[in-house]
Amino acid sequence: MSSIDAFSKKLSDRLESCNSGLNWITSSKATLAPLARRQHFSGVAHADSAFLRLTLGKPPPMTWLSRLIPGAHPPVQLAPEIRARLDAWRKLPETALTSQHAETRYVIVNTEASGLDLSKDRLLSVAAIAIEGGLIDPKLAFYQSLEPDPADALTGLLEFIGNSPIVVFNAGFNKRVILNAIERVLDVEPELHCIDLYWLLPALFAERGQSASKLTDWMNALRIETFQRHHALGDGYAIAQLFLATQARGRLLGHSTPQALIELEHARQRLKRPL
Repeated sequence: MSSIDAFSKKLSDRLESCNSGLNWITSSKATLAPLARRQHFSGVAHADSAFLRLTLGKPPPMTWLSRLIPGAHPPVQLAPEIRARLDAWRKLPETALTSQHAETRYVIVNTEASGLDLSKDRLLSVAAIAIEGGLIDPKLAFYQSLEPDPADALTGLLEFIGNSPIVVFNAGFNKRVILNAIERVLDVEPELHCIDLYWLLPALFAERGQSASKLTDWMNALRIETFQRHHALGDGYAIAQLFLATQARGRLLGHSTPQALIELEHARQRLKRPL
């Protein structure tokens, strides 16, 4: 059995056995394969030092001023196939943020990096899980390491996201590290509509997370399980379950669209500082 098959079976088994205790979370389908269009799952939760040496390096800081200085930002050389895929992605229609949750395709996005310091640590892999019709379908998932082809991995991520609003936990790191890599590798600055559960969960579940600030805290507070922690796709699955809970609580309180959740998140940011 290959590592992909083993990984798929592990997730399928977990989807059958996990019970989050949240009656509004619908269990996902047990069949998984193919989990993603192209995957390079390593079979371990933590990358070893040899793998880290192969990862994408952090680019030097770049500002709007550097773009005006000749030679400061050489044009990115992309393969014609990558450019064609990016052109098709750019032509997608605008995101509809006023549709009801059940009518909106959301994409959970998560990362795996060598550390949490944006100034020096490197993005290792990206993962995404789609939520359609208020359900998690494990077939609608994407996972890819940046090596050996970071342009292909990041273009694949943008294609998977499409024009959907994305959902992350801790956008200050996860969204930023992705945007940094996309800008450096693809010379693209995507405008992603982002929903950050770091802010939304305490706004909607104050009674359960008085001291919660980390993903682990909220998993414990809402009794969420996943098949593998500290892996981009494994933690992404936990975030997806947390978002289903967020959708359900949001609907009860009148926050029934992506725009409503984004506005609630911004209000929380204005009133509260991170825990």
